[in-house]
Amino acid sequence: AISQLHKLLLFWDKRDKFFNSNKLKDEEEKGITSPEYFPSDINEVAEIYKPVFAKLGDTFQLADLYAAARKYNFPHPHLTIKEFRQAGIMLPVGDGCFKLNTQLIQNQG
Repeated sequence: AISQLHKLLLFWDKRDKFFNSNKLKDEEEKGITSPEYFPSDINEVAEIYKPVFAKLGDTFQLADLYAAARKYNFPHPHLTIKEFRQAGIMLPVGDGCFKLNTQLIQNQG
């Protein structure tokens, strides 16, 4: 048993991959995946976030966007959301809600 302990530890380290594989496949089928490389250009990042914005609807709370970014394992959600706001990709609509600046995204894409 002790000679096989390393296999058990290896499995334990990769347990999320085994137990969440169906969940990850479901999300990939919906078109929301975290790419291996995130571009440095905020407009390209906005293209990656498009399915998340679509899922959130026309107006959304920052907390909902942050939660979705964390759910799909997007890196640095706080910084990305800050950059979206500074670049005018997200526009405030009041009461803590925001919307996507679709005109800006369409012109860039």
